[in-house]
Amino acid sequence: MEKELLLLIKQELTDLKELLIKNGIKSPVSENWIAIEDLKEWINYGNTQMCEFLKTKDLIVSQFGRRKFVRKDSLEKLLENGIMNKS
Repeated sequence: MEKELLLLIKQELTDLKELLIKNGIKSPVSENWIAIEDLKEWINYGNTQMCEFLKTKDLIVSQFGRRKFVRKDSLEKLLENGIMNKS
């Protein structure tokens, strides 16, 4: 019975993950963080470019195991500081 319940939960999580991916949400960690892999895809950077970007820019980065995440508000601040036609 317990094994069947675990299999059911695993299937439901797999279905949820597929639904999120289908709707364009690849790493729903939280609304405050974005996975580095998603950020690389969004700004079209490769591994080397992203490593340099993370070293030189004022981004708040967290690491969990082998995965890294960036605080979205630090990314927004970086983007706002780069505005070229400020009013």
